[in-house]
Amino acid sequence: MNDFQNKYPSEHLLKIIQSSHDAFIVSDHDMKIVYSNKTAQNIFGYTEKEMEGLSILELMPEDRRKNYANDIESALKGEIVTNVNTDIDLFGQRKNGKAFPIELTYTYYIFDNKNYFVSQIRDISEKKDREKELNTLTTALRVLTEVNRLIVDSNDEAEYLANICNAITDIGKFPRSAASLIKNAAGGDKLICNLAFSGYKALCPPEKMLLSEAHLESLTAIVINEKRTEVCNDIIGRNLWKYWVDDPSKIEFESTIAVPIIMKNSVEGILRVFSKDPFYFTEEKVLLLEDLAKDISRGITVLRERKELETTTLALNVITEANRILTGARNEQQYLNDICKIIADTGGFVRAAIHTVENIKNEDKIVSVGGCVGFEENERNKLETFILSKIKNSGSPTIIALREKKVNICENISARGLWKYWVDKPEKLDFESTVAVPVISNDDIIALIRIYSKEPFYFTEEKLKLLEELSKDIAHGLSYIRAKAENINSENKYRTLFENSSDGVYLADAETGIIFDANTKAADLIGLPAERLIGLKYREIHPSGAGNVYDNVIEDLLINGRDSSSGEAFIRSLSAKGKAIPVQISANIFYLNGKKIIQNIFRDISRFKAQEENLRTVQKMEALGTLSGGIAHDINNILSPVIGFTQLAILEFEDKEKQNNYLNEVLTAANRAKELVSQILTFCRKSETDKKQHKIQNIMREVIKLISISLPPNVELHTVIDDSCEPILCDPVQIYQVVINLCTNAYQAMKDTGGVLKVCLVRKGSPEIKIESSEKLPFENYICLIVSDTGCGMTKTTFNRIFEPYFTTKPKEEGTGLGLSVVSGIVKEHGGEIYVRTYPKEGTYFKISFPTVSFFAENKKFDYGIPSESKSLNILVVDDELQITFMLKHMLGELGYSSETYNDSESAYNAFKNDPLKYDMVITDQTMPKLLGTELSRKILEIRPDMPIILNTGYSPVASKSEAKKIGIKEFMMKPITISELSVAIDNALKKSEISN
Repeated sequence: MNDFQNKYPSEHLLKIIQSSHDAFIVSDHDMKIVYSNKTAQNIFGYTEKEMEGLSILELMPEDRRKNYANDIESALKGEIVTNVNTDIDLFGQRKNGKAFPIELTYTYYIFDNKNYFVSQIRDISEKKDREKELNTLTTALRVLTEVNRLIVDSNDEAEYLANICNAITDIGKFPRSAASLIKNAAGGDKLICNLAFSGYKALCPPEKMLLSEAHLESLTAIVINEKRTEVCNDIIGRNLWKYWVDDPSKIEFESTIAVPIIMKNSVEGILRVFSKDPFYFTEEKVLLLEDLAKDISRGITVLRERKELETTTLALNVITEANRILTGARNEQQYLNDICKIIADTGGFVRAAIHTVENIKNEDKIVSVGGCVGFEENERNKLETFILSKIKNSGSPTIIALREKKVNICENISARGLWKYWVDKPEKLDFESTVAVPVISNDDIIALIRIYSKEPFYFTEEKLKLLEELSKDIAHGLSYIRAKAENINSENKYRTLFENSSDGVYLADAETGIIFDANTKAADLIGLPAERLIGLKYREIHPSGAGNVYDNVIEDLLINGRDSSSGEAFIRSLSAKGKAIPVQISANIFYLNGKKIIQNIFRDISRFKAQEENLRTVQKMEALGTLSGGIAHDINNILSPVIGFTQLAILEFEDKEKQNNYLNEVLTAANRAKELVSQILTFCRKSETDKKQHKIQNIMREVIKLISISLPPNVELHTVIDDSCEPILCDPVQIYQVVINLCTNAYQAMKDTGGVLKVCLVRKGSPEIKIESSEKLPFENYICLIVSDTGCGMTKTTFNRIFEPYFTTKPKEEGTGLGLSVVSGIVKEHGGEIYVRTYPKEGTYFKISFPTVSFFAENKKFDYGIPSESKSLNILVVDDELQITFMLKHMLGELGYSSETYNDSESAYNAFKNDPLKYDMVITDQTMPKLLGTELSRKILEIRPDMPIILNTGYSPVASKSEAKKIGIKEFMMKPITISELSVAIDNALKKSEISN
C-alpha cells in the first residue's frame, strides 16, 4: 500500500479516496488487489493486510467471476463498466461468503506501462431493503384489492381460496401459498380441509386430515389449538425442513407463516404463506397478512350467505319440480328416480337416493331402493333391499332415521369414519355430509330420502326445514301415485276377470236399461259381437217369460237395494233363430262416476242341466233296479188272472154270462197292468223343464205302492198322507224320484236288522214334524215330506258327506252314490229345504219342506163313454203289430167307422199319397220300421194340412204330447187303448181340426 501511495503522491486525492463512503479497490493486471480503502475493508470484512494481494475474484460470487473477463475487455477498450441506473443486479461476496447487492463502476488506467483497474463499489443493501419493503406494502395492497375483487368472481369457497392463493404467489411473488378450512369432527376433533394450493410442485398436503393426526409442533396445529398466528422465520434452523424434503439443501423456502381465518370467534380456516427469505415475516408483514385473513373471512361469509340464498332457491326449485313431475310420472319408480335426478341436478348434490319402506309384522320394515342418482354400479349393491330388524348396531343415518323416526345427519363422514362403507380410503370419497329424511304418511314411514353433499356440515337447520317440506311433497306424491296405481291395477284386474270370466257379464245403465259394456262370454252366449250387443236394452236378450224372471231379479235389486239372483232363467241367442239358453242369473248395483250401474252375471247351465239329467237318469235306473223284483212280482200277479180267466172263458163258450164274467176279470187285470206300466213310464220319462202346480198326494201313494212290493219281510211300512196338503210348484217326476231315493236308502239301512220305515206328507204344524229350534225356513207356508227309518244311522263323518256325488257306503252292486246328491239338487231347484237328523244305531230322519202355492184350476173330467152318434168316417190305421190293427179295425167298426189298416208305414203313405181325399182321419203308431209315426204324420200333413191325425205309442223317448202338437197332430194317446178312450180321441181330433180349419 505504501508503494501505491508513493506512486500517487497527490495527498488531496488520497484523502478523498480514503474517507469515501464508497469502497475503492485497485487491482493489477493479474487481478491482485494493490489498494483498498477503509470502506472496502469494512463492507467485505477483510483487514487491510488481508486485502492486499487478494484476488479481486474473491470479492464476488462465483457466478459473477465468469463474466469478469468480459468486464476487463470492455474496460481496456476504454468503456466504463457500471450497473448504476440500470436493471442489472450485481452482488459482492463478504469474507463470510454471504452475498450482498452492490452498485459498481469499473475502469482502468496505465501507469508505468502497466494496466491498473479501479473498482468503485457501493453497498446498497439498505436501499434494496427499503425498496423491498415498499414493494411489500404495494404488493400487500394489491393482494388485498384482489381478495375483495375475487369475492365477486368466485363461485364457491374452494374457487375463492384457490384464486387468493394464486394472487399471493403471482402478485406477492411468494414461492408457495395454501388455504384450509376447519370443520368440527367427532369427539371434539377438527377436520382440516386443504382446499387451495399455489406454487406446489410436489408433496402437497392431503386434501383432508384430522387435527389429531397432525404434529403438535406444526404451525397448523399451533394456530388451531392456540387460536393465533404462528411464524417460522428459520425453517432450516428449526429443523422443520424435514416435513417437506429429505435434505435441507432441497428446500425452496426459508420462512413460513400460518394465519388463522377467524369467523364467529372460531378458527374456521388457515392461510399459509411461504418465503424463500429467512426471517422474512416481520411484525409489519404479519399485521398485513392478518388483515388479509380478515378480508378472506369476510369474503367467505359473503360466499356462504350467497350460497345459502342459492341453496334456498334451489331447494324451492326442487320442491317445485318435484310437484311438476308428479303429473307426468307413469309409475312410482320413475317418479322417485326423477325426484333423485332433480335433487342432484337442480339441488347441486353429488348423490341422492329414495328408499321405499314397507311395514310388516311386529312393526318391522322392508327397505328397498325406489330411486337413486350418482351411484356407481358397485355402490348400488350397498343399497340393496333389507329388513330393518336384521341390521344390528349400525351407525348408518338410514338405520337411525328409520328406528328413531326422525331426521339424522352425518355432518362429517370422513371424521366419523363412515367412509369405509363406500371406499377403501377416505380421500376417494366424493361427499362429506349426508342426511336421511323420513317421508311420513298417516304416522308411518313410507319412504326415506338420502342426500349427499360434497361439503361437510352442509345441512344447516334452514336446509333441513326445506328438506322436510320436500318430504311432505314426496309423501303426497307417493300416496297419489300408489292410489293411482292401485286404481289402474284394480281396473286391470277387473278387466282381466271381466274379459276372462267363464260367465257372461254385462253392465247396463240402471235408469235406461241400456247395455254399455259386455264381456266375450256374454257376446258368445247371446251370439252377437260385443260392439253390437252394446246399445241393446237388457230385456231384449231374454225370451218372453224368461224376461219376467229377470225383471223380478232387477226389481228386487232396484227397489229393495239388495243383490239378487235367480235359480234359472233363459236368454235368447240372437244369432241362432232365438234359441233359448238356460242360465243362472245374479245381479248387483254399484256406482260409477256418480251413475247407478247394474252388473248382470249369467252362467250358461246347459251342460250342467244335461249332466244333471244324466245323473237323474242313472239314479232312476238304479232305483228301478231296486224295484224290479217288486215290479216282476206285481206283473206275474196280474198275468195269472189274465191267463186263467181267458182259459175259463174259452171253456165256457156256451154259458155267455159266465164267459162275460171271466172276460171282465181279464179286463180288470189288464187295467191293473196298464196302471203299473203308467207308473213305470212316469218314472222313466224325461221331465219337462217347466214346473206346474201339483198336489203330490197321488205321487206319494204310487211310490208307496211300488216300495211296499220291494220291502223285505222284516221291515214294516207306516204311512201318513194328509189329503189337505196344499199344492206345490213342481215337476212330478222329480218328486217321484226324491221319494223313491229316500225310501230305498231307508229300507236298505234296515235290511239286516229290520225296523220301521215311515213315509209322511203333512202340513205345517203336524206332530210328525220334528224341527230344531234353531232351524229357520225362508218361507212361511209349506208342506213336509218326511222319510224316517230305525236302521243303523250314520256317523258324523258319513253324515258330512251324504250329499257328495258318488259318495256311498253301499257295496258296488247296490248303488252308485248318486241318489242323495240328486235329491239335494232337486230340492234346491224346487226352492225347498232339507233337514236331516241321524244317530248311529238309532236311525235317520229326513224332512223336506216345500213352499206351497194356490191351486188355481181343478183337473177337468171328461166323459169317456161311447158317443151316441157317430159321423161316417173312413179312417187310415197304421201299426206294425198285426193284432193291434186287427183290434183297432173292430173297435172302429163298433163305433160306426170304416177303416183301412196297414202294417207297413211306407205302404200306408203310398196309399194316402195316391188318393189323399179317400181318408177322413189317420190313426198311427209311433215306433215302426221305415217311417216313425211322427215322420209319417209330417209327410201326410204336407199333402193335406187339414188332415186330423191321432198318434199313439206304448213308449217313445222321441214322441211326446208337446212334440206331437208342434207337428200338427191333433191327439196323442198312450197304449193300451180302450174303446171309450178311442171314441173320445176321435171326437176331440175332429173338433180341433174344425177349429184350426
